[in-house]
Amino acid sequence: MFRAPLSPLHGHKTAPYFDQLLSREGLLRTGYFDVAAVQHWRSHCPHMRPGSQCRLAVEMGLVGVAATQLWHQQFIDSSLADVP
Repeated sequence: MFRAPLSPLHGHKTAPYFDQLLSREGLLRTGYFDVAAVQHWRSHCPHMRPGSQCRLAVEMGLVGVAATQLWHQQFIDSSLADVP
């Protein structure tokens, strides 16, 4: 019922490590996700209507991708991104 807004993940002030985790290079290094699909939804999500079910689903998916990439960073390859 209560959740943080996900829209800051698409703004100009995203954390640099978030961009590194979801970059083409980062996604290719881990190999878990379809790079073209992640890039497609990441570029289209900010243009979707805020609060819509579709945008929420896309945002949740992107957060799942970022969380998996962060897990990989933390436990498998710490050179994936510059995480503080």
